[in-house]
Amino acid sequence: MARKASLVSQWRDLVSDLLTLTLSSLHLAKFLLSEHHFTPPSQLFRSWSSMNVLELGSGTGFLGLAIGSTVKSWTFSDQLTSLDLLLKNRRKNTAAGAVPLGEVREVDWIAEAADAERKAGRPKRSDGEAVFPDLVVAADCIYNPALSAPLARTIDHLAGPATLALVASELRDNEPVELFMKEWLRLGWKVARVVLNAAQADGLGRRSFVVWVGWR
Repeated sequence: MARKASLVSQWRDLVSDLLTLTLSSLHLAKFLLSEHHFTPPSQLFRSWSSMNVLELGSGTGFLGLAIGSTVKSWTFSDQLTSLDLLLKNRRKNTAAGAVPLGEVREVDWIAEAADAERKAGRPKRSDGEAVFPDLVVAADCIYNPALSAPLARTIDHLAGPATLALVASELRDNEPVELFMKEWLRLGWKVARVVLNAAQADGLGRRSFVVWVGWR
């Protein structure tokens, strides 16, 4: 009975991980690895290996676990209730005796948006008092209209003057995407859609996915 209960528990964990793993993360990981290893470097990838990356909405941690070792540093982040799963998966994917990949931090978009509003108008520090990521990544984080604007404000709040943002999403509903983009542009970001075809990025080249690069 104990063995059966253990197996049931393992299957529950597996199903939970699979349900939480989004297609955007899977396709984005394949694309980034392909660009990093097999194609001539674009402007973004010329400095890829020296980048400090902050991922928002890490979920299971799949994206960072898949490509985090190809950059200088990778920071996973999510709301507090999601960190247990993230930490568990990071632990499972760490070799015995090795240091776990990356850092893990709590980032609540609602709280970050509120903090950004409180600090509105104050200059961002670019000296030793604040270390900004080179790249902020968000994969399949645009799904809830109520969180669209807070996500854009979080990207803006945590980014420095030279930070790039890479946002990938599966297109399910227009409303959350429109709200996110409206707020992101209102905050002064310049945004370009990454044009992909099926040969370049398998799943991401389909019409149901979109990838944007943003900069100040």
